[in-house]
Order: sequence, then C-alpha cells, then structure tokens
Amino acid sequence: EEVPIENIPISGGRQTTFNSIDEGLTPPPTSLAPSYVQHRRGTKHNSGQMELSNNNNNEGPLPAITNRTLTYTQSLPPPGPPPGPPPGPPSITRNTSHKVIFPLFILLNLIVLADRAIIPGASSQFAAFIGSAYDTPEYIKQKPDLGIGMLQSSFIGGYGIAIVFAAHFVHRMKWKKMVVCGVTVWILAVFLCGMARIANSFFLLLFARVLTGVAEASYQVIVPPMIQDRGGGRAGLWLSFYLSAIPMGLASGYIYGSILASSDRFGWEWAYFVECLFALPLLYGFYKIRDDENEGILSLKAPPLPPLSIEEAEEERRQQDNNDTVTLDDDILSTSGNSLPPVEPNTKTKSKSNGDLDSLWAEIRICLRSKILLMLIMANAAFISVITVMGTFGGSFIIALQLFTSEQKAAITFGVSAALAGMIGTPLGGQYMDSVLLRKNACGSSAEQLVAIIPRVNLGIFLGFVLCLPTVIVTNAALFLFFLSSAWMVLFMTTSAMTLCIMNSVDRAYRPNALGFSTLM
Repeated sequence: EEVPIENIPISGGRQTTFNSIDEGLTPPPTSLAPSYVQHRRGTKHNSGQMELSNNNNNEGPLPAITNRTLTYTQSLPPPGPPPGPPPGPPSITRNTSHKVIFPLFILLNLIVLADRAIIPGASSQFAAFIGSAYDTPEYIKQKPDLGIGMLQSSFIGGYGIAIVFAAHFVHRMKWKKMVVCGVTVWILAVFLCGMARIANSFFLLLFARVLTGVAEASYQVIVPPMIQDRGGGRAGLWLSFYLSAIPMGLASGYIYGSILASSDRFGWEWAYFVECLFALPLLYGFYKIRDDENEGILSLKAPPLPPLSIEEAEEERRQQDNNDTVTLDDDILSTSGNSLPPVEPNTKTKSKSNGDLDSLWAEIRICLRSKILLMLIMANAAFISVITVMGTFGGSFIIALQLFTSEQKAAITFGVSAALAGMIGTPLGGQYMDSVLLRKNACGSSAEQLVAIIPRVNLGIFLGFVLCLPTVIVTNAALFLFFLSSAWMVLFMTTSAMTLCIMNSVDRAYRPNALGFSTLM
C-alpha cells in the first residue's frame, strides 16, 4: 500500500527519510525549501496517519498514507564550517583548593590578631585619648587604665558571646557567606575605631571594639574543623600555621601600633585605617572562593546516609514494627498494605533525635555533658588568660622592671621576642603532633588522638611553667627575655594540640560548638 509522492527536484538538495508515524516525529519543518512547502504539506492526525493536501484547492484531498516513511527533499546548507564559534569543552566547576583557602585564613587571622594588640602597644596614647574625649565618664578619666581595660574586655565580651551563636549557625549557613559577611563587618568596625579618634568619642571606640569582636567570631569556629577535615596528614602543621598568628599577630600589632601612635605625622587612628586597606584584598579572595562540598555547609547535623535499596527499606520497616526504634522518611512509610513503593535514589534514613539538635541550648547541653571538654576548657582558660595579660600589659611590666628606658623600645623588644617564640614554637608543635599521631596510628579515632596527645600537652605546659620561674628573680634584660621567650616557645607548641583535643572531645558534627563554648567559658 505504498503511495508515491512526487518530489520537486531542488538544486543542491538531498533525499531524506522522515519517520513520522512510528517514531512520533513532527512533519517536515517550515525551514525546508519553499517549493516543497508550497507543493506538499503534511498534517499529522491523532490516529498516527499523515494526510497530504494540495495547497491548490483545485485538487481534492489525497488518500491517507499507511506507509511508515515519507520522503521529502531538503535543501543543504552551503559547504564549510557551521556559523558561529565552535563548541568548546564542557565547563567543569571545581572547588577551590585548600592550599588557597588555608593561606587566606592564615593572613586574615594575622591581621585580626594584630588589631587586638594596637591598644596595648600604644597604651599611653590611648590613655591620653580616654582622658580627653568629650564623652568619657569622669571616673574613667581619673583612671585611664580602667578605660583601656574596658576597651579590651568589651572586645572579648562581644567575641565570646557571638562565637557561640556563630557555632550554632555554622550548621545551617554556608561557611563562605558567614566569612564574607564577617570580614565585611570587621572592616567597617575597624574603620569606626579610627573615626573615633577624629570624632574624639570614647563610646564610639567602645562600640567599635564590641563590633570587631562580633565580626571576628564569624570565622574562628570554621577554620579549625575545616583544617582537620581537609588538611590530611598535614592537618596539625596547617593548624599550627593558623594558630601561630596569635603570637605573630599580637607582636606585630604591638610594634605596629606603637610606631604609628608615636609618630608626629600620623596617629593611632591610621593603624586602623591601614588595616582596612590590607583586609580588602582578603575580602575579595574569600568572595571568589568556590566550595560546594556538603552544599557549602561546613558542619552537618548528621552525616549523609547512602540511599536505601528496596530490601534495606523493608528491613528497616520490619525493625520499626518490632522495636519501634527506627523511623523512615514519610514518603517511604506512606504505603497501603504490606508492600513498599519503589525507593527513590535520594531516600535516606534519619534518627529521631535529630530534631532535638536544632536549638542552641541542645548544642550547649551536648558540650556540658563532655567531661573531657570541661577539663580542657579550664586548662585552656588558664593558658589564654596568661597570654592575654602578657600581650596587654607585657610592655608595662618590662618598663616597671626598669629593663628598658623607653616604652617604644620595650614594646618593640617584647613584641619581637613574642613573635619569634610563636614563629618557632607553634609550627614545631604542629609538626610534632602530626608525627605522634602517625606513629601511634591514631589519625582516625578521636579517642585514640586524645590518648596520644593529652599527656604531651601536660608535659609541654609543665616545662613552660618551669622556664617562666627564673623571670621573677633575674634583673638582666637579656636573661629575662631569654627565659620568657623560651617559656613562650614551649607553651606555643601546645596550642594546636590543645585545639585538636577540644574538637575531639565531642562528636565531629559539634566541633564548632565545642570551640565556641570553650571560648565563651
């Protein structure tokens, strides 16, 4: 039953078979040769047949076609390459390497820690500002050191409270968004610190210091867990580089603030303005980071589970019926009868207790239940208090001991000693921790890491304490700095190990909460 169809020859054309009935294709497109479209036009019916009609109304409708093919003439494009640019290779989205992310965080931490030491490095200039500001209360004007202590404690207060909330939001917000927003607010807060000198306002400086602490908390709970997860066998070394910003930043900020505050041409406000300029390239670097791991969220409430097969889903259903201990997703349990529907590829199980972990108080309770974490917090609090006091009043102590004649010389010498101790001690401690974990084969289990690290942390703190004792009796400046720097170097060797122990004292999903809670306490 083949019905022949006349084809009008077209120059440069070719014969093409058009499977219109079996393959469900549409009739020949209107882009074919105009002569063909004027001569024959096909219309597909719901019955699957093709009716041909002549545009010249003189002829009646052609008989229905039951053949499977329709031959038509199509004009070919001119020879040569197709118009437009050639298609390139498919684009592949790749995450930014940790070798780029980690240095950005290290530089950011260095600048942020330097900002903390500007006030201690120029304590006399800030005391004069506090005494001359128009809105300083009278009782603070009479005791400028009290005002300096308020500025430092306000920063710590804002930082300590905000870091607990930052640890809570890290479970549900993309870490890149948190860091970019935090760095932006930090730049604004530092700029306000410099503007406080121009406005001669003590309370503006006080507010800016609180805002600086709040902004800094946005990334401090992100970096250590990220380094632990992505640092591999060099996680301890990367963590030590990051934590070495504590002594290096404090020391450089101490010197940096002292020099600019004592300058006749500049003032301490320029120390903050220059910091803003240094932080802007880092803000751009964080903005350009691409990281889609875990959909950009650093810490998930529970690790994602693999898809369930039908047999596994049935087994889960039987366990639920027997023990009532396993709960499947609603789309799995919404069945009629005893049979399960087909399991979708993304179907996962979830625990009943996950709903209790969404509140901030539930996360704090989890930290309070860890006795190891509470003991580590008390030890870390003693360590941080010594470092903070020495970083704030170390120059004043040296001047009171009459080891140096000027405050600027004392600040520079003290800062260089602390920086050298941190630069040497912190990386050595991180490298030593990596070697211990590798030798003990304890790179996976948190309990094994705690057993391997905690005794060595105790030994390091004890040696640092012993080396500090001679500083209370020596009167020579060189001996004083030698024993103080040696003690600091040994103490800084324990910082990365202490941070790792804090993270290992809770479940991996709650490492940011442990860091935030330890900072608050």
